[in-house]
Amino acid sequence: MQRIWLRGPRHGTRETFVENLPGFPDNLSTGESGLIWVALPNPRNRLLDTLLPRPPILRRLAWAAPELLQPKEKSTVWVQAYNADGVLVHDLQTTHPGFRMVTGVREFEGSLWLGSLASRAIGRITL
Repeated sequence: MQRIWLRGPRHGTRETFVENLPGFPDNLSTGESGLIWVALPNPRNRLLDTLLPRPPILRRLAWAAPELLQPKEKSTVWVQAYNADGVLVHDLQTTHPGFRMVTGVREFEGSLWLGSLASRAIGRITL
């Protein structure tokens, strides 16, 4: 995950914020506590990791394959929080029969509110 400085002496520069995330990140938000919350809809997939350094045509072929052969998503509820230095502070992961694939996370008044494109519900975790 990259950090792009928008202000200050490093304005316009880019640097690695977190290396080798354990899942595919979706949305980020800054919490009331200053932590950076990351929604992780799915853990990494060995097949996709293998295809990443290969020519893009191979990745396109993988996604064009019949659904039966495509990598399967995991049924997980997963968010992480990092401090301003990119150090992991919270790693919250579970399963829930009515909620999965977190695509958005927002900290508000002592709770995390979770959104999903795959579930017809909103998740809430009390901090």
